[in-house]
Amino acid sequence: MRPASVCLCLLLLFCAAIPARAAQPDPAQPPQAAPARPGAAQSAFVVILDATAGYARLEAAKPVLNAVVRDLPENAQAALYLYPQPSQVACLPVRELVPLGPLNKLDFMRAVSSLARPDGKPAPTLDLEAATKRILAVRTPVTAVFLSTGLDTCGEDPGPVVSLLKALGLPFTLRIVGYQVTSNQAAVLDNMAGLSGGTYESAADGADLARALRRAFRVENLLVRATRLGAPFDALVEVRPASAGTAGTPPLATFRTGPSGLGGISLPLGRYELTVSDPTASGRIRSVFKDVAVTNERIAVREAAFGGAEIRVAAIKNGKPIDARVEIAAEGGSGILIQGQSGSPPAPFLVSPGIYSIRASDPENPRRPPSVLPSIAARSGVVTTVPVSFDEGWISVRALVNGMPGNVLVEIYSPGEKEPLATGMSGAETPKAFPVLPGVYDVKIIDLPTKKSVTRHDVSVMPGRTTTSDFASGFAGP
Repeated sequence: MRPASVCLCLLLLFCAAIPARAAQPDPAQPPQAAPARPGAAQSAFVVILDATAGYARLEAAKPVLNAVVRDLPENAQAALYLYPQPSQVACLPVRELVPLGPLNKLDFMRAVSSLARPDGKPAPTLDLEAATKRILAVRTPVTAVFLSTGLDTCGEDPGPVVSLLKALGLPFTLRIVGYQVTSNQAAVLDNMAGLSGGTYESAADGADLARALRRAFRVENLLVRATRLGAPFDALVEVRPASAGTAGTPPLATFRTGPSGLGGISLPLGRYELTVSDPTASGRIRSVFKDVAVTNERIAVREAAFGGAEIRVAAIKNGKPIDARVEIAAEGGSGILIQGQSGSPPAPFLVSPGIYSIRASDPENPRRPPSVLPSIAARSGVVTTVPVSFDEGWISVRALVNGMPGNVLVEIYSPGEKEPLATGMSGAETPKAFPVLPGVYDVKIIDLPTKKSVTRHDVSVMPGRTTTSDFASGFAGP
C-alpha cells in the first residue's frame, strides 16, 4: 500500500467540491432548495482494494467483501478502485474497476471477483475529473472503505495530505480495514485513519474480516443538513424519543454536522425528535423536527436552514416589552419548528423564506393560552417584525354569603375548559383583581364551608380595564 497515494487520490477526488459548496448565494435572489430527486441514492460508497503487497490476501478477502456488498442498500451508489501490485520499477496508477453510479450488485461483485471490468476489458486508469463530477452529483456523504492487505510504500508521508483532508471538512468518512497486516503496518494505517477522523480496524481471519467490513460499511439512517444564511456550518444535533419533547429530557444521542453542514448517525428503528442548534450562538434559538421516522425503507433526511429570512417577535405586556417564549412552525406540513425566546429588544429568528405560524406564550403565566398568529410570510432578505400583545385585563369578584359580604374561592375558566386559568380567595369588601388576557371567561365562586357554587358565564374582559363581577345574590342560607 502507498498511504500518500491513497490519500492524494481521495484528496483530488473531493477537493473539487470546495468551490461548489463554499459559493455564497446571490443576495438579490432567494436561496433555492435543491429539488427532491425521486429514487435518489441515500448512501454512497467508494471501495478501495489494496493489492500493493500482492494479491494472495486480497483473493482470500473477496468472498467476504462480496457477502457484505449483497447487504448494501438497494438505492446506494458505489465505486470500486484498485491499487495494483507495483512493478519492480514503478508504482502503477490507480485502476477504476467500477465508476461511481447506482449500485448493480451483480456487476460490482463480478468486478471484485475478477479484479477487472465485467466485460473483460482492462480497467482504465482513474479519470480524476470525471470521478469528481460523479461524486459531486451524488449530493450525499460518501463512505470511503479502504481494504489494505499490507504495506509496500513509495516512500511518501501520508500525514500532511490526510491532515489537509480533515481540515477541509469534506463530507466523507474514511474507514480502513487491515487484513492480516503486521503490527507495524497496522500502526501506519491506524495513524492514517486518526489523522483523517476516520476509523481503523484489524482483521486476522475471514470471520474478523466480515465483522470489520460490516462495521466499515455501516450506513447512517438519519442525516441532517444545516445551513446558516445559505452556507453550511457545524451544527449540534440532539436526538430524543418522539414522545419525550425537548423540555428537560436528556438526549439519547448527539452529533455534529461538521463544517460541511452534513452529518449523520445510525439509530435503532423508531420515531425521534431532533433539535438542531448553532453552538456558536446564544443557544436560545433552535430548529426542532418532531416525529422523525427512522425505517428500513430509506434514510431520514432533515434540512435545518438558519437564515435567508428573518422574523422578530416584539412582545409587550401592559405596555412594557417582555421576553416571551416563541415557536415558529412552517406551514405546509414540512415539520420545521423553530423555538426560542423573543428577546427584549426582539432577537432575530433566522428561517428559510416561507409561510409560518407563530405561537407566543407569556413566561410569567405558562397556563395562559398562547397567542397564535397564522400565515406570517417571511421573505428573503427582509426583516419581518410581528407584534404580540400580552396586555392584561382584570376580573374583580364581589360576593354575598347569606346576605353578608364574605370570602369565597374564585375560579376563572376559558369557556369549555376544565382547568381554571386563575384561582384564589376574594372578599366582598376587599375584592381581588385576577389578571387575565382580554377575552370572555366563565367565573365560578365557591363557598368553602358549604361547598355551594355559583357560575357566571360570558364575563368580558378588555385590555387595561377591570371588569367587576358582582355576585349580589350570593348564596342562600342553609
